[in-house]
Amino acid sequence: MSVSPLRGRIVAMFGTIGKFAEAIGWSRRKVSNIVNKKQEATASDIEKMAEILQITLPDEFRILFLT
Repeated sequence: MSVSPLRGRIVAMFGTIGKFAEAIGWSRRKVSNIVNKKQEATASDIEKMAEILQITLPDEFRILFLT
């Protein structure tokens, strides 16, 4: 099983999904569901995640959120 690029970025920056969830102010379940594609992220969710994950390049954004 491969690790999604989004999960990889979260773990690289925050260590765990739980710590990222705490930093963004969401439940761990919400973050996990979005990362595992069980819940679709809203535009607002994506904007907030991109800001916290310091995603600034369009290619980076595409890889993390549109694959």
